[in-house]
Amino acid sequence: MAFYAELQKRGFVEVTQKIQTELDKWPLMPLFGARVLDKFMMVSGARTMEESWANNFISTAQSFFEVLPADWRCSVEQIADRVENAVDVREFLRGQLEARRKIVRRA
Repeated sequence: MAFYAELQKRGFVEVTQKIQTELDKWPLMPLFGARVLDKFMMVSGARTMEESWANNFISTAQSFFEVLPADWRCSVEQIADRVENAVDVREFLRGQLEARRKIVRRA
């Protein structure tokens, strides 16, 4: 339960909705914001607990990306840029999104 409470505190639903808004604009294939954010959380956690697993995961993803046709690679980079501009996943992972929300609410 503590895990889900922490996700709620950090604004998991809000962040996934922002990611989903961008993914919905991508015509190549349907992707889901919650799955994307879940992958970020998995790799982030693994970097401190299972570094070799995280490195292998990233290496596999890079290898897959490199064999995509050039137009798909370009499309993937564009959607990644849009998601990155829509939400700061690093803030979410560090729990700083909630702190920023409190500051905005006070203003």
